[in-house]
Amino acid sequence: MCDVCGVGFSSAGSLRVHVRGVHEGARDHVCDVCGLGFSQAGHLRVHVRGVHEGARDHVCDVCGVGFSQAGDLRVHVRGVHEGARDHVCGVGFSEAGSLRRHVRGVHGGARDPVVVGVV
Repeated sequence: MCDVCGVGFSSAGSLRVHVRGVHEGARDHVCDVCGLGFSQAGHLRVHVRGVHEGARDHVCDVCGVGFSQAGDLRVHVRGVHEGARDHVCGVGFSEAGSLRRHVRGVHGGARDPVVVGVV
């Protein structure tokens, strides 16, 4: 378990990688194209494929938009196709709380904004 933040790990090696990358800010894996640093080689590979090679292996079944990472596709589906949507300006959110903050900040919060499950 990490002494700094309390996150648990299944191995000492995973804990060391976590501490170096998260708490010590180690960025030993540097992109040859843009110079951005990463704490893990796998994160660098994902960056290069998605940003510099344009890989879009994860495609939305509903609208066909592609993403380089599965997590980005999940956020898209929740926010655009399944989540709460502002019925005034059409912006989608993956969580109703984010929509409420949007309505308060952008539209003054004078109405009930939550429309769930609108595609």
